[in-house]
Amino acid sequence: MHRITNLSYLKSISDNDENFMSDMITTFLEQTPELLAEMQQLASQNNWPQIGRTAHRMKPSLTFMGMNDGQRLIKDIEQYSQSVSNADQLLKLINMLSRECEMAFNELRRKNIA
Repeated sequence: MHRITNLSYLKSISDNDENFMSDMITTFLEQTPELLAEMQQLASQNNWPQIGRTAHRMKPSLTFMGMNDGQRLIKDIEQYSQSVSNADQLLKLINMLSRECEMAFNELRRKNIA
């Protein structure tokens, strides 16, 4: 089974501090759904520049959770948000990121870390 998250980086920067790791995972689980909802709302308002800024705010969390595919999607969302002509592709990328994050949420909850 393909894993969405890889906590190796988080372990290395936290020196394996389980409390810190748990806090970071909890923050990810609480804040990321709000940011995804914000991006969906912004897309419905055609607010492309703000989508890019919101995506940028997600970058550190995706890095900490080792979500390589998610990081690539964020990079593409930031790039596509700079041009209105990419609206259809941008919406697809946001939906892909939402699905990727949902799988990560489930994976992290199953591990009972947070």
